[in-house]
Amino acid sequence: MNLKKVTAMMMCVIMMAMLASGCAKREKPDAGIKTYAEAILHQDSKSLEKLGVDPNEAFRTYMTNFMSAYNQYTGGLFSAGQMKIIGSAVLLLFNKASIDTAVVSENGNNAVVKVTVGKFDVAMMDNRDIIAEVYKINPRADYITDPTAAAGLIATAMANVISNMQPNGTSSFNIDCVYNDKANRWEPADIDTFSQKLMSAVLGL
Repeated sequence: MNLKKVTAMMMCVIMMAMLASGCAKREKPDAGIKTYAEAILHQDSKSLEKLGVDPNEAFRTYMTNFMSAYNQYTGGLFSAGQMKIIGSAVLLLFNKASIDTAVVSENGNNAVVKVTVGKFDVAMMDNRDIIAEVYKINPRADYITDPTAAAGLIATAMANVISNMQPNGTSSFNIDCVYNDKANRWEPADIDTFSQKLMSAVLGL
C-alpha cells in the first residue's frame, strides 16, 4: 500500500512538472517587440527562428528590397553587384545599432512599447567623405573613363564610408503592439509601420 502511495505521488509530481513546462509564461510586450527589432535590424538568427523566419530567406528579401529601392533612387547608376556591396554595408550599419525597449502601457492584448535605437546621421554624410575615399582607394581615379569601373569605385567608396560610421546618440519612437494568442507572442500592430519607423530612427531621418 505504501509503495502504491509513493508511486501515485511521484506520478502527480511528474504530471505537475509536465503541465508547468507546457504552459510557457507569457512574455512582456517589450521583449516581443525587441525580438522583432533584432530580427529586422541585426538579422539575428535566434530572433528570426523564433519568428519562424529562415535567416537566409530574410537576407535575400532584405537585399532584393534594398536593391529595388536603391536602383530606383539612383536611376540605375549601379549594377546589381555594386548595389549588393552598398546594401551589405548598410546592413553592417544596422548591426551596430543598439536596441532597447520599454513598456509604456499594457491593457489585455494591447500595449504600447517605446523603442530606442542607436542612430546614424546618414543624411549628414558628406560627399567629400566619399570623394576622399575614392582617391584613397585609387589615387588615379581621375583617369578612369569606363562608366562601369567608375560606378564600381564609387560603390566601394560609399560602402567603406557607411561601414565606418559610428552611432551618434539615440532615437526613440512608440509603437502599438498586440498579443498573438496563436503564436504566443507580442507583435507590432502594423509590421510595415514598425519597420519604417525603425529604419528611419536608425538612419536619423
